[in-house]
Amino acid sequence: MTKPVTSVAAMMLVEEGKLDLDAPVPQYLPELGEMQVAEEQIDPATGKVTLQLVPQNRLMTVLDLLRHTSGLVYPPQFRDTEIHKLYRKAVFARDKTLADFVASLGALPLAHQPGEVWEYSWSADVLARVVEVASRQSFDQFLQGRIFGPLQMIDTGFHVPETKRTRLVAPPPGGRLAVWDVTKAPALFSGGGGLVSTVRDYLQFCRMLLKNGELNGVRILSPQTVKRMTSNALPADIRFANEMIGPALGATWGLGFAITTDPARFPGSIGSVSWSGVWGTFFWIDFTENIIRLQLTQVSPPIALSNRNPLRVLTYEALNNQPLLRCKILLNFRTTPGCPFTTLLGHSASHSERLFLPLKRPSRRSIRTAQSGGNPRFVPAP
Repeated sequence: MTKPVTSVAAMMLVEEGKLDLDAPVPQYLPELGEMQVAEEQIDPATGKVTLQLVPQNRLMTVLDLLRHTSGLVYPPQFRDTEIHKLYRKAVFARDKTLADFVASLGALPLAHQPGEVWEYSWSADVLARVVEVASRQSFDQFLQGRIFGPLQMIDTGFHVPETKRTRLVAPPPGGRLAVWDVTKAPALFSGGGGLVSTVRDYLQFCRMLLKNGELNGVRILSPQTVKRMTSNALPADIRFANEMIGPALGATWGLGFAITTDPARFPGSIGSVSWSGVWGTFFWIDFTENIIRLQLTQVSPPIALSNRNPLRVLTYEALNNQPLLRCKILLNFRTTPGCPFTTLLGHSASHSERLFLPLKRPSRRSIRTAQSGGNPRFVPAP
């Protein structure tokens, strides 16, 4: 859930004329100007895979970074091809900078021709470096000064200070990799998964988007920019490398978010936006129903995946005037520690934050998080 924040940062610079969506990325990051595209060749006799390098048909653009059509990929995590394995050579470490990371990418090939394939990737991390260059600030300073400070997101950043560490949620089973050791201040300000936040803080960010770019008199984005970010940005002939979005799954992609196109496959009103993190952090914003829902768990990826759609379905069923079901959902979140749903906010529901569902159908329906006292807990949001 760091990626939407990175996307908002980039679009703020677009509004100010400091960043051009249609500009080639090498205009800001010359070290990526010589990248080629790797095409897999399979020997029919032996099955051996070799990579052939070909020129880019066109350079990746800033827009490609926002919509994951840059041709960049992740190392083996979601896909495990020979090209993905090459990305293990990238320098992505907590004690290295975004500049170090981007320089290392320049020596690797792209997996796709820019603009032709949607694949979840390191695009957001490259975009964070573009923000640094265009703003002439480090990424953490830009976020603090332009987003977190104005929105009073007082507990959001790239690590948890020692004075607040007792509020850090326990890691998922198996622990966190060293690159995500949020107890230490990093040199790497990852735009794709580096932030730590709380329910209260991330709700502020979501409320800003729900209110078309403004919250409590502070405008972050214009309504027109929010509309563009939350509208389909993919061409009709795009191909999908990951089974995360696409027509068969009822969702498309905007500029930083998945967008519901078919509620039967991807629960929510048409035009709802959402995204998630690998350990179960998840949010969606339904502009039609006036809903924000946050799920800040820290669980293993299989559990995280199994929780998302059932909870979305339950939420919308709860809005359809079914009081008994609403009560059951509320009880699940508040009174059953053994149920994975009780880690909805990153910890046992007996702690300071609870999810309240409406027990009566209001004129403008909403589901919101609230504090019942104490301080919110920190949850890494990759």
